[in-house]
Amino acid sequence: MKRTVESSRFISVLEFARRGYFRNPQRISWVWLRDGKVTAIAVIEIGRKELEIRWLGSTQSAQQIGINWTRCRFGGQRPWFRCRCGKSVIRVYSSSSGLFACRSCCRLTYASRQARPRHRLWLRAQKVRIALGGSRNMLDKFPVRPRYMHHKRYDRLHQQHNEASQRALGMSAVQLSRLSGRLRR
Repeated sequence: MKRTVESSRFISVLEFARRGYFRNPQRISWVWLRDGKVTAIAVIEIGRKELEIRWLGSTQSAQQIGINWTRCRFGGQRPWFRCRCGKSVIRVYSSSSGLFACRSCCRLTYASRQARPRHRLWLRAQKVRIALGGSRNMLDKFPVRPRYMHHKRYDRLHQQHNEASQRALGMSAVQLSRLSGRLRR
């Protein structure tokens, strides 16, 4: 199986901009968590034109990542990371070597691309549940309509959830009948 975007460490230029890190040069510590546990820590020196990343506790040399700025239509500027391949990207991911690069340079794929069709349908139904503030568990009650959500949108999401889960159940039933046929032999 290929490494996925969802399981990889990344940094987002938009997150840095939202936090105001580009206003003046500064040094920050960036922590990655998985299941509430620290998986990695990096020290990042942020400037207007580039940032420098050092893994804490590593002998690996620092990596510089360039930052491009583009003008927005209605004023202001938007930052982009400049990958070593030349692409301007919002996120850079940690590759297996520990260096940060864009998704294509790290050869990352999305988890949904590797899932079987019936699992994709389950993922789609779970995504609707999470968007409505519920849990992924399909056995839990369907989430109630959020306070400020339009009824039409809620009904459309509920319908998408039901269609995806019904199709997934149908595909699972076919799979189970195939397996039971094999067991009888």
